[in-house]
Amino acid sequence: MIAEFERVARRNNLSLFQEKQRAPLAGRRILLAEDMEINAEIMVDVLSMEDMEADHAENGRIAVEMFAESAPYTYAAILMDVRMPAVCRPPPRSARWTGRTRSASRSSP
Repeated sequence: MIAEFERVARRNNLSLFQEKQRAPLAGRRILLAEDMEINAEIMVDVLSMEDMEADHAENGRIAVEMFAESAPYTYAAILMDVRMPAVCRPPPRSARWTGRTRSASRSSP
């Protein structure tokens, strides 16, 4: 079946795999939540190489405050660690698998 698709594509001068276009990032503003200073410096440099501006928050709580206090559409994206200090607490082991807290799982049938 794949061979048939390839044959039709070649006959019609079509490419089966098209390169995806990248979204324009220049001029975008990013909120970067990073607790490790060296990582933050590297990320700010990488973002600036793509002509983006970055506001750095030292932890998740500060990032949430910065976002809440910002005007709508100030940030094109927020980059935050999955485990960000001052915001994230690991869920109980049972909640990791079920997606529910212990109290919710007890009340479920």
